Parts: sequence; C-alpha cells; structure tokens
Amino acid sequence: MKSDANRSANAYLGNVDLKAYESLRGQLKGWKPSRFVTKNGPQAAIARCMEFSESDVVAKVFQQFDPCKNQEAWLDETEFKTQCK
Repeated sequence: MKSDANRSANAYLGNVDLKAYESLRGQLKGWKPSRFVTKNGPQAAIARCMEFSESDVVAKVFQQFDPCKNQEAWLDETEFKTQCK
C-alpha cells in the first residue's frame, strides 16, 4: 500500500519533496500579483496563476528542492535518467 501511495503521489506531484509545496503555500499567502483585469472588468485568475508559476519565488523553491539532485527520490531509475541527465 505504501509503494502504491508513493507511485500515486509521484504521478500527481512529480518527484519534488512535499516541503517544496509547503514552502510555496507560504510564499503564495504573501505574494502580491499584478492586477489582471479583462476588458469586461473581472480578474483574470488564470493569468495570476501563470504569473506566480513563472515568478522568481517559484524558481527559487524549485532550485532548492530540484528533484534531479536526489536520484533516490525517484521510484524509476529510467525516468530519472531520462528527465535529469
């Protein structure tokens, strides 16, 4: 059951440590996005999400938790070699 849970988590989350997601959650709370307003007035939420995903904050967290730095976190050595080397 544990290995199945790990495989499922890797399918959804990739091989990034859960601490990375916790860090991003904290960063997101204090993040102030640009104000994206469409010509009809409402906020463009997807544009705000894209801005956050491409921000320096996310890049720094990814660099800190780069899954290619830890081969042992990968369940499949072939995937590691394909994606990281």
